[in-house]
Amino acid sequence: MKHADFAVIGLGVMGLGLAENLARNGVRVAGFDLDADRRATLARLGERTDGITTAATLSDLVATLSVPRQILLMVPAGTPVDRAIADLRPLLSAGDCIIDGGNSHFLETERRHQGLVADKIHFFGMGVSGGEAGARNGPALMPGGDRAAFDKMEPILKKVAAKAAEDGEPCVSYIGAKGAGHFVKMVHNGIEYAEMQLLAEIYYLLTRVYGQPARTIGEIFEGWNQGEDRSYLLGVSAAVLQKDDPETGLAAVDIILDRAGQKGTGKWTTQTALDLGAGVPSITAALDARILSSMTTARSALSASFESPPLDPLPLDAEILTRMRDSLLVGRIIGFAQGLEMMKTASEDHQFGLDLPAIARGWRAGCILASPLLDHIAGAIEGTDDFVHLLALPWFKAQLEDKLPSLKQMILAGLAADLPLPVMTASKGYVDSLRQTRLSANLIQGQRDYFGAHGFERTDQAGSHHLAW
Repeated sequence: MKHADFAVIGLGVMGLGLAENLARNGVRVAGFDLDADRRATLARLGERTDGITTAATLSDLVATLSVPRQILLMVPAGTPVDRAIADLRPLLSAGDCIIDGGNSHFLETERRHQGLVADKIHFFGMGVSGGEAGARNGPALMPGGDRAAFDKMEPILKKVAAKAAEDGEPCVSYIGAKGAGHFVKMVHNGIEYAEMQLLAEIYYLLTRVYGQPARTIGEIFEGWNQGEDRSYLLGVSAAVLQKDDPETGLAAVDIILDRAGQKGTGKWTTQTALDLGAGVPSITAALDARILSSMTTARSALSASFESPPLDPLPLDAEILTRMRDSLLVGRIIGFAQGLEMMKTASEDHQFGLDLPAIARGWRAGCILASPLLDHIAGAIEGTDDFVHLLALPWFKAQLEDKLPSLKQMILAGLAADLPLPVMTASKGYVDSLRQTRLSANLIQGQRDYFGAHGFERTDQAGSHHLAW
């Protein structure tokens, strides 16, 4: 059997795409899947692509690898990862490395790492962003774990990662220790949830308040996507809105059931943020929006009980479109700011040692969050590890001062039409909370002390205090 430098286990669309990417970049790759049809697909790819070997068994796969072995798991999160590790473990030797490229929970990654320490087998959790096209053509990679193991695999990862258009740099760097790679990918997906919902809310306003058809909205988004405000998700949204359903001839988006799915990373982001004490209201609002969209029975009953009067479309002019575009940018900035704050907190609490500027640079291409905005973020926080908050830095502060009034106007337009705009509203509330020197939490502390004697801090004296209410 041919010798290979790298192995991929799990030949679904992501694993198959990464195998093709590796071979195209001169890395001899071997692949295996429990599914015979998937093995056959890789074998056919190997017939026309040099450097690809298909293994019939896991033992054959391990036998074909050069030492130390580097094996990438592209299997579903959870039990399949544990099963793959259990099957591989007796076949491997000290110094070999297993890389989990799926969307595993970062604490599970740390557990698996500890379980392999005794055998001196390295274990890496690596976030992979970019979907099927990214896997094949160059994804953003977020590897975290043992630094020495990363140094050995870095040359291969740099070959297959996306390259940033600005400077040609590979979108991969060492993320940090333990489960840092999967933690950062989880936060990435949480920010993604917020941006997707934000785009959906702008679409909602344009179609429900301003009476615009899907294709027209898609053309508006496509126009926005030509400039500095461009992003991968804006481009995706433009394409979706301009696609017709071949069966009916209607806009495809108009025949898609408005019930959003999820695979868990958005939920993990919100749960972990609560554990860390990090506020991510825009991400949480996006998750809640997906959950509420699935409550179709309740929505049907309540829409009949609380029927709103029909809306007469409002005229759409250049000023309104500018306000919407401004709302999109400022909402995206706020979503990234929340993600960065969460990563800062976790880096300290979990001792990840996260390099936030490197993370931002690594998301610039091949990634669902790819956008020129990430260059602004990386540049603003480079060399300022102790920055208080992204929104307090000059460029971002100026954007908020200029564009927050537009966000407020769009929220008011939604309120007037009884339309839910959860991420817009949560984003505005986040900034409003942070810019107040005094919030309403003093009453909450008084309430807690009244019924639970929890005590409170005073504005004029140090220490904890209690009143006999």
